[in-house]
Amino acid sequence: MLPLFRAVLVWVAILVTVILPRLDPPAQRSVAVAVTQLSAFDRNSVMQQTKNPQRVQAAQMAQVQSWSLELKQGLAEYQARQAALAAAQAVANAIAARNNHPGPPPEIAKDITDAFSPLGAAAV
Repeated sequence: MLPLFRAVLVWVAILVTVILPRLDPPAQRSVAVAVTQLSAFDRNSVMQQTKNPQRVQAAQMAQVQSWSLELKQGLAEYQARQAALAAAQAVANAIAARNNHPGPPPEIAKDITDAFSPLGAAAV
């Protein structure tokens, strides 16, 4: 047991001295940036909006019109789907009304049972 403990202790010492120093992350150098890409984009965006408000308003109106057109198309598709479902339901109701006939009289059931009873209970 002592040789096993000694071998484990030696391997731990090797790992601590050789492997662990290599696992340290490289030192990062921080660079101070006065203007980031995001702040520059925000600044340009604000400047463009103040320079040309009519163009911005026209772009917003175009977006609103495209949304309105999409909404109208979706509403038309929904209404067409609802109309098709109503028509299909009307056809199904008409077919059900035509097929609404009474069941067979009880003597037919007795005749069928009598005809198949010689074959066994599973046949009936």
